[in-house]
Amino acid sequence: YSQGDRLLYDLHRSADHDTQISSRIKERENSQLEDVEQVWQQTLEVELNVDTTLHPVLLTESTEENVRDRERKAEIFFETMRVPQFSLATQSVLALHAEGYTSGVVVDIGAGHAAVVPVLEGKLIPYALEPMLRSGDDLTHQLLLSLQQYGFRDNLHTTGTLLTISRRRGVV
Repeated sequence: YSQGDRLLYDLHRSADHDTQISSRIKERENSQLEDVEQVWQQTLEVELNVDTTLHPVLLTESTEENVRDRERKAEIFFETMRVPQFSLATQSVLALHAEGYTSGVVVDIGAGHAAVVPVLEGKLIPYALEPMLRSGDDLTHQLLLSLQQYGFRDNLHTTGTLLTISRRRGVV
């Protein structure tokens, strides 16, 4: 996908565009799926050089996804990318399967969300889902405050998911 003289992938990597897409995705604006669709197409067709008409796709989703977004994702993959098969699975269910279980409770903590997710026989139990008031961003912020209290004051910052801690003499 190109926009002007630059590829979307290059736009996505530029700081300004990356911030715009990230904030729209985080805030779940309506344009979210259109932005993500362009990233999916660029990644699959250009970067990975995959013929999407020949390969099934398994896409993960968070526990908070609504039905309309699920339908729209299926529509994008079947109609635009013409995949032969498409499946959506929640990250919590896949985490349990990866450990060899089909039932259990998963504590799902992401940058902007956190929840206790009960799963029974491979199915999410939506009425028992318990969202948490804190998220990964909150935990990172609290860690920064705690480190500052213990003397890590100079050059203490986060970059995406990377936490950089340094003192006056060297990196810790």
